[in-house]
Amino acid sequence: MVNITFTQKLPEFLNKKLITFCPTCRKPIYGADIEVQRLINSDVNRWPVNFVHCHSYNQFPKHALILYIDSNMSVRGQEVSDFIKFEEK
Repeated sequence: MVNITFTQKLPEFLNKKLITFCPTCRKPIYGADIEVQRLINSDVNRWPVNFVHCHSYNQFPKHALILYIDSNMSVRGQEVSDFIKFEEK
């Protein structure tokens, strides 16, 4: 039987981790929503990193939540953008 180490289970755990709630619409934001695996594997040279998560929820229209995420994948600050423009090409 293969012994899976903690570091191998970490991305799976972080994908299921509740990161925060959006202050505008109260949508729960999980690690999978912010693609935490991509953050772990990226070449970030400065923490906390800012991450923009665009979403809509229930009756709320699409809006942008700006998250400041530290190297432990914990939110250290957040704000909702007052102005946003989505452009599709």
